[in-house]
Amino acid sequence: SNKTISAQKNSAMRRLAIHSNAEMYAWINSAQGARELNLPSVYGDAAEWNTAELRREMSHS
Repeated sequence: SNKTISAQKNSAMRRLAIHSNAEMYAWINSAQGARELNLPSVYGDAAEWNTAELRREMSHS
C-alpha cells in the first residue's frame, strides 16, 4: 500500500539525513546513491547504454 511505501521512504530519508524530495533525487543521482541502489550510472562501469545515444534521443523529444 502507499502507506507502507511512504513509511519506507520516510525511514530511508531519515537514515540518509535527507529532508526533501529534491535532496532525495540528488542522492539517487549521486555516485553513492547509484551504487547503493545498483543503478547503472554515468560514474559506474554498469552503464550499458551509450550515453551519447541516450542524449540524442532525449533531445528529440
